[in-house]
Amino acid sequence: FKVPFTLPFKRGDIFKELCVPIKPLGSEFTGVKYSVVGNPSTIDIGVKRHMTSLSSAEGKSNSYLWELVALKEQSFIRWRQLTSDAHINMVGRVDAPPEFSIMLSDVPATLGVDSEPHTAILLTYDFVRLEARAGFAACCVGADQLKARFMEDIAKAAPELWSKSMKTRGYTMITESAAVAAVA
Repeated sequence: FKVPFTLPFKRGDIFKELCVPIKPLGSEFTGVKYSVVGNPSTIDIGVKRHMTSLSSAEGKSNSYLWELVALKEQSFIRWRQLTSDAHINMVGRVDAPPEFSIMLSDVPATLGVDSEPHTAILLTYDFVRLEARAGFAACCVGADQLKARFMEDIAKAAPELWSKSMKTRGYTMITESAAVAAVA
């Protein structure tokens, strides 16, 4: 499934923050802890990123290992899931594990105060289905409902979370900087 949205920040700044090895964009508000295998200072193809979080439903940790498999400067990142031990797990095809990609592109400037380009973001989750860990509400929620809820949660949370993260990291929204420049 795909989640499109736009943010009023420069594409290069968003990309830069997505590539922070252990604190990627949005991570400060999720409770997810990141580590990088080999602990490199930069993200490059072949890098493996480990994610852990506490499952509030079970009190057990969720754990994921992802490998960076595609990277195009300032425009595209794709991660492949190598392992997953979580209360809800993405399951890929027999010949391809789940993947998650982020595509960034410029949205043309508009007239008026908002005259700077924004960034269009397309999150793509490529998996066959979601599976609930044994004992975790698998009896109560069907696979289609689980996937629909997952998609809805991502679509609602990502734009606000990423925007808040960019502001926390010291970036100014393009509309704010354009308004300040227009007044000055």
